[in-house]
Amino acid sequence: MTGDDGDDATTRRARGNDATTRGLTATTTGRIASFVEIGIGLTSFGCGFTALGVVFFFDRGLLAMGNLMFLSGVTLTIGPKQTVKFFVRPRNQRGAFCFLFGLALVLYGWPFIGLLVEGYGFVALFSAFFPTVLIFLKRVPVLGSFLSLPGVKHVTTSIIGKSQTLPV
Repeated sequence: MTGDDGDDATTRRARGNDATTRGLTATTTGRIASFVEIGIGLTSFGCGFTALGVVFFFDRGLLAMGNLMFLSGVTLTIGPKQTVKFFVRPRNQRGAFCFLFGLALVLYGWPFIGLLVEGYGFVALFSAFFPTVLIFLKRVPVLGSFLSLPGVKHVTTSIIGKSQTLPV
């Protein structure tokens, strides 16, 4: 069996470049990729349902479905172990508590207060990712020009800080 670069399967295994040498088969990596794709879809739908819940005057059902889809999507995207690690880190515990307490308030029947508490938890949890997202959005054609407007540029520069490159 020959690879793209002309090496046979034995040579690739000797170098450690074959998926089977790392304990992953083609079926396993395909399943992992499928879980990540489904997770991204669920996360997106969760954000959409939450936005619809706000538009429809804090509809409890839409907000609850959006929250559950968001949490399920994050879990499928990064994996259950990583999700638990992320939520129980000492620096993330306050944000995780507020996010989950806000979710409980929404499910209990207080959608406005629950969404406020949940919003604080979301900002506390994911604030470390905001600079990376803004750097990426500055490179998108239409959004980049909007983020370069004088008033908006001052805000984005203060959020991004000194880091002007993507971490990848």
